[in-house]
Amino acid sequence: MLLYFTIELRSVKEMEGMKTSRASISVILSMLGGIFIISGGLMLLAMLGWYGTTLMMGGQMHTYTFAYPRWLTIVVGGTSILAGVLVMYASYKTYKQPTNRLWPLFIVIGSIVSLFSIGGFGLGAILGLIGGAIGLGRKL
Repeated sequence: MLLYFTIELRSVKEMEGMKTSRASISVILSMLGGIFIISGGLMLLAMLGWYGTTLMMGGQMHTYTFAYPRWLTIVVGGTSILAGVLVMYASYKTYKQPTNRLWPLFIVIGSIVSLFSIGGFGLGAILGLIGGAIGLGRKL
């Protein structure tokens, strides 16, 4: 009887560890996504400072160049940075309050917003969406 109780207690602890590991996977993926999203926004604003505008489709002689207006570059870069901060803060709160389902929802919302801006080179938004989906799909 004591052996059965010990085995049962060990399996309960293993199940709790699995819940924690799924939460930590969600947090790690979301944090990485937030870092990529913020770095993408900072990179866009750095290009604005370097070139004055964001050059697209430039050749060796910069023929056929198309430049975004300065204000649009600032808006897109700022939106990306704010979305990345939202994703990182929500993933931190997911780590601190793993039973609350509101924070993974904010991770998903921030990742979707970042898709309309620079999106952390695409990788940040995808990592944030995957991390938020894992956080939302976790059983409490």
